[in-house]
Amino acid sequence: MAFSIDKLQPSNVLYESLAPIIFNDVRSTSEHKSNRKRQCYNCMEQIEKKELYINHQFRYDKRIVTISFHKDCFNNY
Repeated sequence: MAFSIDKLQPSNVLYESLAPIIFNDVRSTSEHKSNRKRQCYNCMEQIEKKELYINHQFRYDKRIVTISFHKDCFNNY
């Protein structure tokens, strides 16, 4: 089962269970320019096309999960 961004909202149980491992089992964290609209994992606002964002990948349950952040949201997370 792939995790969609709407299932990883700060107010739900899945978020609370994943939060401690999101930064512990990091596979890669990199900055990219968005080629499409995305949603920020922290503030849930849209990351616009052509905007710089942080792409964060981590291992969870033998899978690679990728989430996106605004640059400011990632620094404040």
